[in-house]
Amino acid sequence: MAQGGEIWGGFAAGPSPRTTVNLKITSAGNCVFAQAEGFAVDYSLNGGASWTTIYSMGVFGGVCTNQPQRTDVISLSAGQDLTQVQVRARFDSFGNTSHQMYDIWIEAQ
Repeated sequence: MAQGGEIWGGFAAGPSPRTTVNLKITSAGNCVFAQAEGFAVDYSLNGGASWTTIYSMGVFGGVCTNQPQRTDVISLSAGQDLTQVQVRARFDSFGNTSHQMYDIWIEAQ
């Protein structure tokens, strides 16, 4: 069984002042066996001290299905410290399930 995960961070502080901040994550996946496989994507606003799940499938919770490529948009507070934002992907598979993380970025205006 392959188990894995990765955390991305290191975002710059961004412009100030700002009125709009969006975290954007493009990903895709195909979950095959809900009882033994799955994947999930979470984000943290406090350097990884706590996490909020964007989506999860299979062993991480939720229906195990095909997820075509999509971009999730999470609206953040204009005052959010962007250097504390992190994104985490979790993955568990016997070789049947796949998960792709294509891009992660923050747009701030």
